Amino acid sequence: MKKKLAMLVAAPLALVSVLSACSSDGGKSASSASPSPAVSSSPSLQASAAASAAPAAKPGEKKKLTVWAGTSFSPEADAILHTRMREWAKYNNVDLNLQIMAGAQFNAKYAAALEAKTMPDVGYIDYTNIGNFIDKSQLLDISDTIAKAEQANGPFFKAGIDYVKKDNKIYGFPYANSSYVLFYRKDLFAKAGIAGPPKTWEEYRADAKKLNDPAKGIYGSGIVLGKTNDGEQEARNMFWSFDSLFTTPDGKTPTIDNPNTLKAVQMVTDMYLVDKSIPPASTSWDDSGNNKAYLSGQVAMITNPPTVWTSLSTADPVVKDNTGVAAMPAGPSGTVKSMGGTYYYGAFSSTKEPDLAKKFLYDMFADKEFYKVFHEKVAPVYAPVFQSDAQSDIWKIEVNKAALDTINSYAYQGYPGPSTAAASNVFAKFLITEMWGKILIDKMDPAQAVKQLQAAYEQVYAQK
Repeated sequence: MKKKLAMLVAAPLALVSVLSACSSDGGKSASSASPSPAVSSSPSLQASAAASAAPAAKPGEKKKLTVWAGTSFSPEADAILHTRMREWAKYNNVDLNLQIMAGAQFNAKYAAALEAKTMPDVGYIDYTNIGNFIDKSQLLDISDTIAKAEQANGPFFKAGIDYVKKDNKIYGFPYANSSYVLFYRKDLFAKAGIAGPPKTWEEYRADAKKLNDPAKGIYGSGIVLGKTNDGEQEARNMFWSFDSLFTTPDGKTPTIDNPNTLKAVQMVTDMYLVDKSIPPASTSWDDSGNNKAYLSGQVAMITNPPTVWTSLSTADPVVKDNTGVAAMPAGPSGTVKSMGGTYYYGAFSSTKEPDLAKKFLYDMFADKEFYKVFHEKVAPVYAPVFQSDAQSDIWKIEVNKAALDTINSYAYQGYPGPSTAAASNVFAKFLITEMWGKILIDKMDPAQAVKQLQAAYEQVYAQK
């Protein structure tokens, strides 16, 4: 490993000097005052800096910038990005207060900072929360920065930009895409006489019935039915593919009580209660529940971001050697929708250094050379944000291609309307997965449960 990392240092990109020196952030906060790797004069970083512009600091004076950066599943990828941030600060003579934390820490951290009026200049924001910041005017308009990035690299994937656009202004810089894909057991499919992965949700249910063998500890499907982020996302993937529209197009009036929602709800209800092809424990699973069930051989197929692929090295050998990956199934009319998993960095409207914050965003993320190295570490879990990056051979590999193809079916919180605080809040309240408990445990009639879901949505959307 050390030899491999040393080769990266010698490469023309020279993004890092010793990745292992900062590859164990582990979700703990860190400051630029702590030891950091030696800085190299990265040609790609110099090119980015030359293309962007911000007022220069006076001689002997350092401008200050506070950045909250996230961590991922990959310590090496994190090291590349965070070292690049420190390198940027030294190259631009900026006093960088870099605080690094795991994604799960951001909600509480942002809430406390908003209350205390101590927001960072720039911060990592995931797709479940950015709508809230936009709706409350807490992010800086970076339309000019995005335009410059597209001039240099070609267009972003459209859905990721549209999601952070309000009144024709853009408020987030896409950093990575994370897509849902279908994982399935090729050996079990062959044994059941199934030629390939399901292309529709109807086939998904039928295949799950054929694959189901609880007596041997194997269930056909691992749908997450607990009150979790994964459960809410998976439900949206299904409901939207069934052409269920949660609101009116303007995003102001909830419409989740509709026939298409009920069709999707009835399918899952029947899989759990009638077919019994979903593990009983799934109603209490956390976000890792379906991952663990698949990797241990308890379920024959799941839908999930490609983090499952990176975990196969620790899986049951039979699972590891027989895992296939495919695109998400379509609904009855052929619609395929998957909740967009775009991760962003944004500049907050409270910053005292708006030009420097935008320069940071451009220099960090509008660089093809950076992404080439970065994607080698993070594919398929993180997919490209620029359409031009998708042409690389790395995205022709089966699992990577499935993740890439899903980007074209992205829909986001608020769909079919815009991103709003209400759309973020109904997700955060786990209203759909709460409904599963009513139906599957309390045995409430699905139609009544959907009506209660509609009422719960209306209550959230009525709040100002």
